[in-house]
Amino acid sequence: MTTYEELLNHKNSHLEEEVRRLQESVNILEQRHQAMVTIHQMIEFLQVCAKIEDTTKLLAEFLQRLFPGFSGSVFLTDECNRIFERVTSFGKKTDNETSLEFSDCWALLRGQTHIASNAQPGLFCHHIDQEAQPTQTICIPLLTQGKVWGLFHLRTECSEKISCYQKHLAHTIAKHISLAFYNLKLREELRNDSIRDGLTGLFNRRYLDEYLKQEIIKAKGNQQPLSIVMVDVDHFKRFNDTYGHDVGDMVLRELAKFLQGQVQESDIVCRYGGEEMTFIFINTPLSIAKQRAENICSGVRELSIQNQGEILSSLTVSLGVACFPLDGTTGEEILQRADRALYQAKKAGRNRVVLYQLEQ
Repeated sequence: MTTYEELLNHKNSHLEEEVRRLQESVNILEQRHQAMVTIHQMIEFLQVCAKIEDTTKLLAEFLQRLFPGFSGSVFLTDECNRIFERVTSFGKKTDNETSLEFSDCWALLRGQTHIASNAQPGLFCHHIDQEAQPTQTICIPLLTQGKVWGLFHLRTECSEKISCYQKHLAHTIAKHISLAFYNLKLREELRNDSIRDGLTGLFNRRYLDEYLKQEIIKAKGNQQPLSIVMVDVDHFKRFNDTYGHDVGDMVLRELAKFLQGQVQESDIVCRYGGEEMTFIFINTPLSIAKQRAENICSGVRELSIQNQGEILSSLTVSLGVACFPLDGTTGEEILQRADRALYQAKKAGRNRVVLYQLEQ
């Protein structure tokens, strides 16, 4: 016969078990609440980032908080959707690969989430380092408007099975990451459209004007020289008349590629207008600017540009050089004087470098 004390002990044990379960539920709810708070913070930060590069350390910090006990990476694709470059990673153990191919990941190939475990190691993706002995992995393709353009990858060495909540959280984070990066990429493209020349890909006149204003202020404050080199294609009309405007455009694009290869660190090159390009050389005295202009002039002479297998007639350029503060105290003055030096180079026979001189 059950005594009163035994019944009481049984009820107490039952109550303690209920309390334990309730406490576990409270803990789970608290964890999920904290996760939601962290997600909202992450979204707020991602929304104010100006470039994808700004998000890397930030994203790693939030992902580490959201997925303790996990390691992971975020990959973004190139324009051809073949190579996926790692943009951020977190956790103690991440795979050595900084990039992977489309065919390396089952999630990318199938266009859907792929979960694998060491119970069936043959199902691990090719990009997984199995020597690190992962117990489970999740790969989630980043999708926007039906296009796969990234990958969110998680891995763990813990023996516990990945919970349904962790899978749901991973999908939620993947959606937010995808949307954030898509918006950033779109913003960068729109910004590039506003500051880049559509034909050559060089910065445009609008960007040159803004950049020059800022750099002149810096040059004054740091008491450093700044040089401007104006470049103009000699007899460009002859190219258009001889080969047509399409070939003329191709010549400008090839020239732009060469000129872009001549810039250093803080320098920029812009399409000033028509067949005229402009360099801004930061912290560069006139003597160095002249030497660099001479190198550009000789380098253009050596360019070999082909059209449908035919080598076009040799290309030459004329260059005018002016320097702050030697030739002027404002960006507008330096531009005008570099342009006047360019006019003198044309007048003197083209295919040469001329420095601005006051008597001009």
